[in-house]
Order: sequence, then structure tokens, then C-alpha cells
Amino acid sequence: MNVEDVLIELMSGDDLIEGYQFCVFRPYVKNDVEDYPLVLLMPDSTFWVSRERAFKNFLNHLTCRHVINDETSLGLTSLVRLVGGGKRHRPLIDFNCGKSSEDLMNLYEDLKYLRCLDGYLLNSGRSYHFIGTNLFDDKEFIIFLNRMSESRTIGDNWPRLQEEQGFAVLRLTACPKRGKPYVPTLVDRIEDTQLRFPGY
Repeated sequence: MNVEDVLIELMSGDDLIEGYQFCVFRPYVKNDVEDYPLVLLMPDSTFWVSRERAFKNFLNHLTCRHVINDETSLGLTSLVRLVGGGKRHRPLIDFNCGKSSEDLMNLYEDLKYLRCLDGYLLNSGRSYHFIGTNLFDDKEFIIFLNRMSESRTIGDNWPRLQEEQGFAVLRLTACPKRGKPYVPTLVDRIEDTQLRFPGY
């Protein structure tokens, strides 16, 4: 199951949400300068997609329409628009850990600490992404990002940058030019109130 299948399932499963915000951005790579300017991390553009537009190959359609150079990628932002008005944030996490069994156990412990008990864990290539199903208002979203800074498996700068830009972003498409040749794929669908620990 790839990231498009995950989004189709996610977008078709919540009739309280009218639209999802996507973006075009330049993925960060570790060999960039340490104090990477926030302006270069900010998305080039953002746009809304209604939940009805989540059909097979819709990410390819969005990429062809919006991604205009090989230095950028299509991303999902944390922002959703509710039916009847208002916006909320979906929890998104970009992990910065290895893929050993110990790393994965630490990741699951951090998900439990962050109260991310329902969502999708994705293999992002070098590490993992998480897309949660619950929603936060603006205040709850900031609290969530602050809790991330205490994590062993999430990079120190990531929560701060998401807070500064006003929403979180996860990469959805490959960007080989920026060292991201891998399209995220599903590792685990987390549905239980008690997190499962695969292999244990």
C-alpha cells in the first residue's frame, strides 16, 4: 500500500472534512547548511483538494499540474477544512531515526507518548512518516509540536520549523534531485488504543 492508497482511505473515511491542504515544497536534505533558512523550507505554493477528488492516480494528476521542477516535491500539510467552516490540524510527524528493531520500538513508544494512537506509519526511505487521524485546533497543535521536541526519534529542528510556518508538511512524491528517491509506503495501520509492537 503506497501513500496514495493511504490518502484515498483517509480522505474517503471522514465526512466531517471538506478539504485537505497540499503543497509544493523543496525537501530538506541533511547536507544543506545547518541553519537552513526557513524561507527555503516554506512551500512554494499551497492548494486545497476536496475529499471527493481522492481517486486512483490523483497524486500523479496533482504532481503534473503543480510540481514544475525537479527540485520540488508534492506534500501534504496538516491543515484540513471542515464541512460548515473552520480549520483543524491533522498530526503529521517526520521521524529522524534508523530502521533497526530498537529504533522502531523507540518510535512506537514516542507515538504512545504523543498520544498518536490512530493513524498510518509510512516508510519514507531513510526513516518514517506518521499521518494521524485525529484533529487538533491551533492551540492543541502547538502543544503537540512542543511535545515532539522531547522525542528521541524526531529531529530537533522539525517541530520548530513546522510551528514557524504554521502547519506541518510531509513529502508524498519522490524527489531524486534532493536525495529523496523513495515514494512513502505503508508500514503499519495503527488502529488500537494500545499500540501494537510488531514482532513482540
